Amino acid sequence: MEGMAPPPGNVPPPPPVPGERGPEPQKGHRPIRPEFSRLIIGILLIGVDLGAYYYVENRRREKRVKALLEENARHRLESQQMLASLSSREEDIILHFKADRRIISIDARKIVYVESMSEYVKFHLTDTDEPIVVLYSLKKLIGQLPADKFMRIHRSYIISLSHIAEASRTSVRLDNGITLTVGELYRPAFSEYLASCRN
Repeated sequence: MEGMAPPPGNVPPPPPVPGERGPEPQKGHRPIRPEFSRLIIGILLIGVDLGAYYYVENRRREKRVKALLEENARHRLESQQMLASLSSREEDIILHFKADRRIISIDARKIVYVESMSEYVKFHLTDTDEPIVVLYSLKKLIGQLPADKFMRIHRSYIISLSHIAEASRTSVRLDNGITLTVGELYRPAFSEYLASCRN
C-alpha cells in the first residue's frame, strides 16, 4: 500500500514555520495581547494613584478646615474677652481728686448727678446723703466719664443716664427725686438721646 495517502482524519497538522504564528485555537478565549495587559495594568495603577491622591487631599482639607474652625473659635473667645475687659473697665472707672492734702476716690457707678459750683463740683452719690465737693470743673469731668453713661444737660449739671426716672425736652427727674432743668444749649443733644431711647 505504498504510495497511498493516509485517511483524511489522521493527517497531522503541518509543522509551524519559524517566525509565523501558529494556528488559532479552535475552542476557548483568545489570549490577551501583552500591550492590552500593560494598558489595563496602567489604568488600574492610575485609578489607585488617583484614589490615594484624593484620600490624602481630603484628609489635608479636613485638617485645614478643622484648623480654621479652631482659629475662628479662638478669635471669637479673644474678642469676647476683650469686650468684657473693656466693658468692665468702663464700669469700674474710679475718679481721683486732690483735696486738703488727701486723695478722694469716687466710683463713677455711684454718681447720680454732678453739680457745678463756680470752681468746684459737687458729686451727688447713691451711697451717701452728703455730697462730695472737690476743686474741679464740669468741662474737664465730662471728658473723663463714659459718653454712653453720662450727659451734660446744663452748664451746671452732668447726669447719670441710668438714674433718669422721667424726662422731657426741658427737664429731667432723677430716681433720687431731684428734678433738673435741661439748658437750652443742651436740648438738641438731649432730645436726640430721648428719641434713640424710644426706638
